[in-house]
Amino acid sequence: MEQGGGPPPVMTPAWSDVDLDGESADGEFEDSVMTTPPAALYSLTRWQADLQGALRPGRWLPGLRTPHMFEETWRAGSTPSVCLLALVRAAKQLRAGVKCQVKTMSEWSSQARATLHFFTASLSWLDVVDVDFVSVDGSTIITLRSFSSGLLPVSLPLAPLLNACLFFFPFYDFDQNRCWIGALKQVFDLEITLMRQYRPC
Repeated sequence: MEQGGGPPPVMTPAWSDVDLDGESADGEFEDSVMTTPPAALYSLTRWQADLQGALRPGRWLPGLRTPHMFEETWRAGSTPSVCLLALVRAAKQLRAGVKCQVKTMSEWSSQARATLHFFTASLSWLDVVDVDFVSVDGSTIITLRSFSSGLLPVSLPLAPLLNACLFFFPFYDFDQNRCWIGALKQVFDLEITLMRQYRPC
């Protein structure tokens, strides 16, 4: 979903994750309150995840990316800002048992956006979840799009380069991206209505 007009969004620093103790009274985030990346990740994995999360070779070819993408649309009766806070709380709950990270967040006008990184337990395949929040008729439409960023795990040396070279190679996610969205939905503490779920082209 493309951003609308208005001032440019304010982004949090890389590898930032908002501590809810740092939430201000009006619901805004305090960017200075941050935590470290998932402790189980090695430095090489963290660096390569940053690069591959930006390149996203797993999304380059429509059609071939369908087997490793999943998307859901929710409706919530709160503002985008409140929904963004709820997403951060959900991610923080999941961090107790899952290697995940709120990578970036932004807010502008009546919209918000967040990107999360999820890592599989053993070899650290990187899956990216992009979340868009748009205010519509007094409620918020939340679109979550989860996808595998590449064929090879980011724990493998030179994984971003290899995945960029193998971007045309089809692969299946074994429903892992559906599971990431399902996990977020399970701990999301606002009432939502599921509007749509599918594998996009």
